[in-house]
Amino acid sequence: MRDYIDERENLAKLILRSSIVLDIFIYAGFFFGFVFGITGAEIGFWLLGFVFRYGVHIGISSVVLKIVVIILSYKKDTYKKRELLSVASSSTSDLPLSKRML
Repeated sequence: MRDYIDERENLAKLILRSSIVLDIFIYAGFFFGFVFGITGAEIGFWLLGFVFRYGVHIGISSVVLKIVVIILSYKKDTYKKRELLSVASSSTSDLPLSKRML
């Protein structure tokens, strides 16, 4: 039984980390796209176009992954699951505000 809980915690950690990486990728692409675009580098406009074109899809998949983490850690029987639940729920609630700013 303990192995099942460990596997579920590890899966939730992996999903949460990948969701956070997707968020960081959107923000970094947006920031560096503007920086490189202002300096006249072609890669900046490519990054900006990528974020504007696929940002909605990446954002939606990030939110779905966070919801999966909330579902996996809803039964708060260990400290790790409570920690994952709080991180996922707080970042999910802050996500629409930050996506609107982009």
